[in-house]
Amino acid sequence: MYLANKTTFLGNEEKSEIEKIIKTKLQESGFIFGEVDPITLVVKISSKEVHDTQVVNIELRLSEEVTTHRKGNIKTYAVTYFKSELIETSSPYEDTIEIINAMLDKFINAHKDDNQ
Repeated sequence: MYLANKTTFLGNEEKSEIEKIIKTKLQESGFIFGEVDPITLVVKISSKEVHDTQVVNIELRLSEEVTTHRKGNIKTYAVTYFKSELIETSSPYEDTIEIINAMLDKFINAHKDDNQ
């Protein structure tokens, strides 16, 4: 899991807290961290201040090793899940956590459906 912070409102402490929230939620859903695995979950948070408010873009992306259906069944690394949310807020940290939780819920459900 990788968290890319491209904001002015998230310091190291807030970034660590968001990473903890993400890891905890994923671990509670059965995801395992620390193993060598060709799967990478990236959460990217970027923002821009506009007239005393923050416009925040949150992206959640899963990249994993897949096998193509082309001749030779070539293995490659591909983005297999992607969602993004764009919000305008005066409470960027709190709203970012809320959006990340909602996005993770959707991701976890989609991942379970895909792997049944």
